Amino acid sequence: MIREIDLLSYLPDYLKKYKELVAALLAQNEEIEKIWKEAERILNNRFLETADRTGLERFERLMKLDSYGQIEERRFRCRAKWNEQKNYTPAWLRSQLDYLCGEDGYNLSIVAEKYLLVIQVALKSKNNVVSIRDMLARIMPANMLWDVTLLYNQHVTLQPYTYGELSKYTYSKLRNEVLTNA
Repeated sequence: MIREIDLLSYLPDYLKKYKELVAALLAQNEEIEKIWKEAERILNNRFLETADRTGLERFERLMKLDSYGQIEERRFRCRAKWNEQKNYTPAWLRSQLDYLCGEDGYNLSIVAEKYLLVIQVALKSKNNVVSIRDMLARIMPANMLWDVTLLYNQHVTLQPYTYGELSKYTYSKLRNEVLTNA
């Protein structure tokens, strides 16, 4: 909360002996506290990074996006739409992907001779693949081909683990999920 509410501290000492005034101010403390909490919520909803469900609904209406998924996924879609531009450079695209997936959350390959862009998204960002595809569909020139896929776990990723550690998982989980202390 922005501040602690204590209306009694504004009352001069000689008036604090009257029980009626003290009781009235203590009752008003709760109401003023509710007002400040609501003011803080409204302020937080003005910014995409701190918005709650109500604030995100407002951003989604503003950007004509569908409201579905968890709050972080919705924030991600809003952030992706908010930060897009029609004319992009590879450096700008890298900065957008860094912001959306993290610096180690993707692999970007540009094959200029074939007008081809390939983005492999790490498993930790797999919920963002659809949003990245939507962003590319809006910003990529019509003469370029692009592909967004998941960067699945490979043999190199699994090498540090023993067979006993990996036997707890199915093949599908080993391939498709982020491994944390197998």
